[in-house]
Amino acid sequence: MEISNYWDTVPDYTGTEAAYLILGIEPEQKVNEPLSSFNHLYRRMKLAFIDTCAHYRYCTENERDWDAISPAYWNGEELETNELASVQMITLANQCLDARGDSSYCAFKEFFLGWLDQAIDQFESQRFSREELRYWLGVNQIASRYAFQMEVQLSPEERRAAVKELLIRYEGNKSAVAQHLGISRQRVAQLVAEKPTSDRNPLRNTSHNPFGVSIRKSEIEEPDSGN
Repeated sequence: MEISNYWDTVPDYTGTEAAYLILGIEPEQKVNEPLSSFNHLYRRMKLAFIDTCAHYRYCTENERDWDAISPAYWNGEELETNELASVQMITLANQCLDARGDSSYCAFKEFFLGWLDQAIDQFESQRFSREELRYWLGVNQIASRYAFQMEVQLSPEERRAAVKELLIRYEGNKSAVAQHLGISRQRVAQLVAEKPTSDRNPLRNTSHNPFGVSIRKSEIEEPDSGN
């Protein structure tokens, strides 16, 4: 069963939908017994999401900027999975970050911490943007049979220019740009700061930071769209 064009029109996906699409399987197709490859990928995505919940909680409780700590080392150990943030998590994190220094910050902080405590057991109800899934697949070097492409195909240089244009439109408000793109504010900062592809060393091996500090281990390649 071929993948329906419907999936090209939605901006975000559940973990189950994304896992099936990555494997080149129509999510609406009824599978009597989930494939072992699906179970492995689904578990890996779920662990990545749980790691992200723990990272956001640590930084929020300790008044640390999310882009100031490499998530691979904040607990003193290398994480087994790279992190994966949901759409709602990114939205709430940006709102909480924007409220710092404001009288409403304590309320935002407590609400966000409470949400994280519940979300850690609610992976399936979360939704993940195309940008976040593409990034996670890239840093984990996972080949996807479905291309989680943006509506307009852009080169890294064109994407960086587009982000800069959005920053001008939103008068430098990174949170507004992040919400517009469905990514984290720190990811916006990373896109703007990234060097042109020609200046990069693709073999550079650094810690993954989904919030936009560390350089990716390798340039994200276009996922294989073959079935």
